[in-house]
Amino acid sequence: MKKIVGIFVCMLLITIAVPVVGFNNSFLEEEDINFEKIQTSAGDDIDWWPMVKHDLTHSGYSTSPAPNQAHLLWTYDTGYLVYSQPAVVDDRAYFGAMSDKLYCANASTGEHIWEFQTDDWVMSSPSVVDGKVYFTSEDDTLYCLNAENGSLIWKFTSPFGDADGCPAVYEGKVYIGIDGGYPEGGAFHCLDAEDGGVIWTYETSDEFVSSPVIYKGKVYIGLANVNPPNHYGATYICCLDADNGNLDWRKYMGFSEYHVTPGVVVYNDKLYVSLSGFRIGKVHCLDIESGDKIWSFSPLFIDVFPSICLSAAYGKVYISFAIYDKINNLYCLDAETGKRVWTFRGYSGPPSIADGKVYFGTAKGQGEWEGNVFCLNAEDGEIVWQYHVGQNIYSVPSIADGKLFVGTCQNKVYCFGDPSNRPDAPFVNGSSNGNTREEYTYTATTTDPDGDDIFYLFDWDDGTDSDWLGPFSSGEEVAVNHSWVRRGEYKIRVKAKDIHGAVSNWATLEVSMPKSQNMWYLGWLERFPLLQRILGFLGLQ
Repeated sequence: MKKIVGIFVCMLLITIAVPVVGFNNSFLEEEDINFEKIQTSAGDDIDWWPMVKHDLTHSGYSTSPAPNQAHLLWTYDTGYLVYSQPAVVDDRAYFGAMSDKLYCANASTGEHIWEFQTDDWVMSSPSVVDGKVYFTSEDDTLYCLNAENGSLIWKFTSPFGDADGCPAVYEGKVYIGIDGGYPEGGAFHCLDAEDGGVIWTYETSDEFVSSPVIYKGKVYIGLANVNPPNHYGATYICCLDADNGNLDWRKYMGFSEYHVTPGVVVYNDKLYVSLSGFRIGKVHCLDIESGDKIWSFSPLFIDVFPSICLSAAYGKVYISFAIYDKINNLYCLDAETGKRVWTFRGYSGPPSIADGKVYFGTAKGQGEWEGNVFCLNAEDGEIVWQYHVGQNIYSVPSIADGKLFVGTCQNKVYCFGDPSNRPDAPFVNGSSNGNTREEYTYTATTTDPDGDDIFYLFDWDDGTDSDWLGPFSSGEEVAVNHSWVRRGEYKIRVKAKDIHGAVSNWATLEVSMPKSQNMWYLGWLERFPLLQRILGFLGLQ
């Protein structure tokens, strides 16, 4: 019975934690990246996917390039169902399965590296930080392993109940929610990441405690309690101090039958909360300082027991309302107002976002939609590609290094990527200092492993970019002129893509542009924009 309940609990944890198409570059560049990434051992510029929903804010958003077409690179067969969302760090993928094991595979080839045996199913998503892997098993234990070889470093069992959520790692500490029993309640622990020692504990009368979100030194968790025999209970959002566990505030979210622990996402200094229950399905936008409600959204029709999952990027919130054996929708809302931007009509699972696209898997009872991996254009919801797996997909997709990883009920992890090898990161050269309003020439060059022609994009770090330039031959140097109006420190970023759409990592060059000695009065004029325009019109500036 516990394992049946475990499948349901895992799905709730996911909800709280889940032809080449051209995209408008301005849509991508507008993103103000404010999520808190956890540290990995990687020394490069790749945006890995180290934990559930990508980062400590559970944004579900990555700056990584992502597949433009349904090209399968490899599959990894565990022999058992895979509910876990893969964590991908340093070209390794880490994921659990109902084989009672956590696996590590090469992210580029799918080759087996190591596996670790527990005493029950591994359905939660691991966190990979500073060479260690943190994850929970249905044996109610939190494990810490060596990421290199899978050896056990330490393990922790809470006296308050089940440790079966997704851990978060922040500034040398591990944060994990504990589901307790009725009427004792649960708890939330902060542990030392090195040895698993308890630093502080927040005890709660609520039985269910969500996986945590951490932002600006605060921990945000969803709580839910039960009241047998009628199964009604209240749900809350809590804000705790990450250092000591002191309660900042606690807000009531709703009261329903057969409720679900609320899920939390932080985006642009606001909280977005999903609330599910019997014939209840809502998303609330809350003030992050007080927990006060700003706006709410709910579809017109809610039947039985919806599963609600949300992610945020590009000024939007992407929400899947999923009901078992029924057709449901993915909604794109304006993050500031809650107004609907577009709707994808068809079953949708927990969404992940990257490269101007939204990815998700589908589950049972959806006819032609069943057992598919979908990729939508994040701006308008149009289908970019889809791939039929043939079995339910409850795992949340992960996106890193141009590849998409997702677990399935076909007992496999699938990895998708564009068929073309992407170009190497460009070499950028040019003046590292100079004067404002003077043009300087910057060059970039790289090679493509397949010898394909290459396009280049220069981001000048002043709100402008070059747009895609080219195509150029592999190895051919491109030169671009640019000047800066305002003095300051700038980081030029350049990336390349081949003619098939495979995109390189960013290359950077830091430049310093002090005020021009020949134009000493420009700093003074910056305080008088109308006078600047008049002088410009007269040709005196």
